[in-house]
Amino acid sequence: MIKKVSIDALRVGIYVYNFNCSDDTGNIYTDPCTIKRESTIKILKTGGIKEVFINTRRGLPGC
Repeated sequence: MIKKVSIDALRVGIYVYNFNCSDDTGNIYTDPCTIKRESTIKILKTGGIKEVFINTRRGLPGC
C-alpha cells in the first residue's frame, strides 16, 4: 500500500516509493529505494524534503 508520511516517520528499512520533490531540488535521491542508513534520512531533511510516499508492501510500514 502506498501512503504519505512525514520525513520524521522515516527509519531504516522503509521503502520510499516517491520522494515528493521536484527535479529542481538538486542532488536528492529521487529513485525509489529502501532506506538503508540513518545518514540518508539526514540528507533528505537537509534537502528540504518534508513528506515522502512509502510502499508498505516492499518495506517496513511507516508510522
